Amino acid sequence: MNALPVIVRELRTEARHPLNYWLRVASAAVMLGVAVLCHVGLDGTIAGRGNVFFGVLQPTLFSLIWLLGPIMTCDSISKERREGTLGLLFLTPLRPVDVGIAKALSGVLRAFTLILAALPVVAIPLLVGGVSGADVLRAALMDVMALFGAISAGLYASSRCREFSRAALLSLLLGGIALILLGAPQTFYFLHQALSGAIPGATMPDWSGLLYLTIGPWAICSGVGDAWQNSPAATSPTTLIFSVGQMLAAAGMLLLTLAALNRNLRRLSVETGMTQRQVWWWKTLCTPRIFTGLLAGSQRGMLNRNPIGWLQRRTWSARVATWGWLGALLVVETALVTSSLGYGPGWNDLMDAQPMIGLLLALGITFSAADSFRKERETGALELLLVTPLTARQIIAGRLYGLWGQYLPAFLLLLVTWYYTSSMRHWVDADELFAERHGLALIYLVSFTCLPIIGLNQSLHRRNFFAAWLGTIVNGLAIPILGPMLLLAAWRSSWGVLTGLHNVPLKLALLGFVLAVVVVQGVFARRAIRQACQNLNERRFVLAK
Repeated sequence: MNALPVIVRELRTEARHPLNYWLRVASAAVMLGVAVLCHVGLDGTIAGRGNVFFGVLQPTLFSLIWLLGPIMTCDSISKERREGTLGLLFLTPLRPVDVGIAKALSGVLRAFTLILAALPVVAIPLLVGGVSGADVLRAALMDVMALFGAISAGLYASSRCREFSRAALLSLLLGGIALILLGAPQTFYFLHQALSGAIPGATMPDWSGLLYLTIGPWAICSGVGDAWQNSPAATSPTTLIFSVGQMLAAAGMLLLTLAALNRNLRRLSVETGMTQRQVWWWKTLCTPRIFTGLLAGSQRGMLNRNPIGWLQRRTWSARVATWGWLGALLVVETALVTSSLGYGPGWNDLMDAQPMIGLLLALGITFSAADSFRKERETGALELLLVTPLTARQIIAGRLYGLWGQYLPAFLLLLVTWYYTSSMRHWVDADELFAERHGLALIYLVSFTCLPIIGLNQSLHRRNFFAAWLGTIVNGLAIPILGPMLLLAAWRSSWGVLTGLHNVPLKLALLGFVLAVVVVQGVFARRAIRQACQNLNERRFVLAK
């Protein structure tokens, strides 16, 4: 097999990469943290309640595969194109299909190590009891389906983009589309069973059609909550057949991706610029057609006011990120509010959805922040900026203003929607509503302020973009939020009863949680901006390879 030497080369290269070790540690840590939160939420009464653990851990693992799988493979081919080594591979007896198989298999093995790292935590529900063998089989099939679909998305995105950041964004987008397509069979079966009344007592949840098409495939295929224990999504011989079919469909998707690589890899190895089709797409979608004078004037004004921020927001992809996030939030929030006004879940569930939407926006901010100085380091422009009359603080402040301005419209929309939805809940305790309403708004504001600072420091400190993004998520979101969340959960558990903390009013407990999050994020941001200024002054930032 000609692909075997390339597979060995890929695995040896990745085995020396410390990022892969940290990814395995991070996946196991996330699973362990979720298990601890679930255990605290159950007040320590876990005997025979393995199905509750399973309904939390399996969706977490399923989501991690779809999130990390595409990003782990999205640079496998684009890196060869950037470094000019893709053409060298075809000077050997290797065929394009051999290169594609090697990249796919090495990506599958690397992603599979994440699953192996999380398996000891996933085995906890099996030891506790309450999980059927059919649910375990269904979970295994869904995880394999997610693995194949995520690798397919990453490989295809890697063949279409040369830059890592664009390949990562495209891989996540294609991964979401693949999840919707692969999860459609069980979703439609669920809808058919609920609408036709085939199962006695099964009711149609009050979701809008948009939520069915987007969240439905993830919720049903991951088995979130008790979905697999209740009709019409309960595990049965029919749903197991659907699961096998979805796994085979994902394998077929991977084979189609390899066929596309076999057809295009040799052509990609000799391309040095954009193809005619890419030029056409660029002129059609990425070139301004209307209000060009207004756009040019806005760009000139931004260049005069903040030249460093202009470098962050000058490209079409930055404008797409700004108005794309605003448009996506507008569509999602409008659909949620419309469904709540009619036959939907109601204002309580609508408010419960806002933290998740805010988390998605925060992940987008961390993505842009971790990628902020990467291009300047690769092209050498950062060294040129340091010999200008601008100080290190001015360079950092200019880039921060650019990042804040890039996501300001979407942040304001999220904040307005939160206050609007929370104002509709007049039937809950006033003190609890006050703490929840203003507390989460304060967390939104502090996160919007601190995450770009932490991500900018990571972009200077880490050579690999994925390591910078992961470091921003850990320092800006995971540690500041999960730590106080564990304390808040312990306040409601038996440990809070033993220590007397359960007597603390809910309003004070929520305000304490908010204060802890704000303080920790502020400390990390202050440390990050001081370290970034010091590294720029001393020219200690990492250089691109």
